[in-house]
Amino acid sequence: LWLIYNLRFHPEQCPEKLPKLQEWREKILAITQKVSKSEKDGIFLPSCYIHSLTMFGYTWTDYLVAGTSLRDAFYKWYSRKTPAAVANYFDQPYPNNPSCPWTLEFYNKVTQRLKLYDFYVE
Repeated sequence: LWLIYNLRFHPEQCPEKLPKLQEWREKILAITQKVSKSEKDGIFLPSCYIHSLTMFGYTWTDYLVAGTSLRDAFYKWYSRKTPAAVANYFDQPYPNNPSCPWTLEFYNKVTQRLKLYDFYVE
C-alpha cells in the first residue's frame, strides 16, 4: 500500500489521509467478492496496515480477524477442516481491531528499516 499510493505515514500522524486507506479497503472488498463465493478458495482479509503478516510469529498467530488467527484460518482451509464457503475472514475497518500490532512505535521501527529502499520510490 505504501508503494501503490506513496502513503508513508501512520494514521495517527495524518488522520486526514485515512479516507484514502478506507477507499483502498472498499476496492479490495469489491475485488475479493468472487473469492468469498468460491467452492475451493478461502480469504483472510485484515484491515491492519502492517506489511507481511506471515513474516513475524506474532502476526501469524496473534493478529485475529473474526476471532481467528492467520495461522488457524490457513490450517482450517488447507486441511479442509472448514469448508471454503465459510473460510472467509473479513476484518472490520481500521482501526477497530485491537489485535492489530500497527502501532506508531512499530511503524517508526519499520520505517527506519525501509529507508534503505527509498531509491525505489519517486
